[in-house]
Amino acid sequence: MALPNQQTVDYPSFKLVIVGDGGTGKTTFVKRHLTGEFEKKYEPTIGVEVHPLDFFTNCGKIRFYCWDTAGQEKFGGLRDGYYIHGQCAIIMFDVTARLTYKNVPTWHRDLCRVCENIPIVLCGNKVDVKNRQVKAKQVTFHRKKNLQYYEISAKSNYNFEKPFLYLARKLAGNTDIHFVESPALAPPEVHIDLAAQQIHEAELAQAANQPLPDDDDDTFDSLSFPISMALPNQQTVDYPSFKLVIVGDGGTGKTTFVKRHLTGEFEKKYEPTIGVEVHPLDFFTNCGKIRFYCWDTAGQEKFGGLRDGYYIHGQCAIIMFDVTARLTYKNVPTWHRDLCRVCENIPIVLCGNKVDVKNRQVKAKQVTFHRKKNLQYYEISAKSNYNFEKPFLYLARKLAGNTDIHFVESPALAPPEVHIDLAAQQIHEAELAQAANQPLPDDDDDTFE
Repeated sequence: MALPNQQTVDYPSFKLVIVGDGGTGKTTFVKRHLTGEFEKKYEPTIGVEVHPLDFFTNCGKIRFYCWDTAGQEKFGGLRDGYYIHGQCAIIMFDVTARLTYKNVPTWHRDLCRVCENIPIVLCGNKVDVKNRQVKAKQVTFHRKKNLQYYEISAKSNYNFEKPFLYLARKLAGNTDIHFVESPALAPPEVHIDLAAQQIHEAELAQAANQPLPDDDDDTFDSLSFPISMALPNQQTVDYPSFKLVIVGDGGTGKTTFVKRHLTGEFEKKYEPTIGVEVHPLDFFTNCGKIRFYCWDTAGQEKFGGLRDGYYIHGQCAIIMFDVTARLTYKNVPTWHRDLCRVCENIPIVLCGNKVDVKNRQVKAKQVTFHRKKNLQYYEISAKSNYNFEKPFLYLARKLAGNTDIHFVESPALAPPEVHIDLAAQQIHEAELAQAANQPLPDDDDDTFE
């Protein structure tokens, strides 16, 4: 049941989609398993984050590629696109926030529109919190749709592995599977009131014997509130939007490049991307607004996940290398080959990043790969904002088939972290122009002096 071109492993692996309203604890739930730690600070997911999560069972190892999707509408992006090829799912709500449960039918409907007949677990999170607003007996949606339901707490580790164990059994068709080794969890942040929780569980068991409500919307005692808008197939926009895949070795500056456009800030601390992060990025042109859904992929092999799966339906791409690290340029042909195996005939920009750094190892005249493959090449610097919008402008023109497009409003960038040595860079650009008139090397691997 592995996805096509999924990372080669000799054990079963499955794409798990995790959905639910923002703030319900989806990311905390995944990262608690991944790192053992409990994340206290809430930072909304933008687009999707993908994390490979391994479990060891009595029948061998199993991997879930956890697609942790944005719960807030403004970060939804091309949400249905994340569901494609989903093999199992978790829908999460917060038992302390009634609206998150009221929205469960919407999440379920949208999920099932893309993923038919997959095992789904409904999770009521934060059962450690005292002011519970969704009583156990009020949770009936899972019975209507024949889903498995668990009350969980990421903070106290309560029922923490049960959703994964249930899915493992369903996917393997083996009810005798059990986990023999658990992730190294940190101690619980809080200890759940087991007596109170046992009462909730008893209510849940008792409610299972009661007739289901007639309507699809579960009711609450003496309270009514609006149901949120249904999520569309893709965030509704009246302007062109495109899937942009950004690839390259780890540490070349892909995430910094995207986030500099997104927030205006320059991220000094390097944290490798795990799997993929998706960020919607808007530009305003003389012909109207355009949006790129930037799929910022992991450059390090161990964080790659199902890399080819991220490329599917890519409409344009950026391949990035670091001019201060020769190996990152030597690997460009591999990134290009893997990308083109999935995405044929799309516009691609090659970017040499960090041209503000003094100890440049890849000289401009040595960069010839773009000429061999008919790609556009730009030397850029995320730190100094040098040539910062050119890759996006080139792609916008190619995708629109209009060379007269220009940007009329730029993202609000913070001031440059460093000011580039323009005189030195002009020399590099002149070398690049001069090299364009020279014959190409015979082999595919560009040489260095």
